[in-house]
Amino acid sequence: MLFWSPFLLGILAGIIFIILSVYLRKKGFPKLVTAIPTVVLLASGIIMISVGYIYFYGFEGFGYVQFGAANLLCMLLLIPIITNKTAY
Repeated sequence: MLFWSPFLLGILAGIIFIILSVYLRKKGFPKLVTAIPTVVLLASGIIMISVGYIYFYGFEGFGYVQFGAANLLCMLLLIPIITNKTAY
């Protein structure tokens, strides 16, 4: 469990952003506002992967990479919510 905990925490963060995006979409906010969680997940995923690969080595770096990969995976799930009104 300890080995996969960064990945699961990244999935949890992604689920929070997916719920936030669906909530903003249902309230009638414009697409630019509902795209903010996607941009945040993209930026955090890229930054975490690069920090884990460049600055930290071993298991600590692998944890950063897992967290970033989970964020990018959730970002891919979040794109249809922004582009399609019936995706949620």
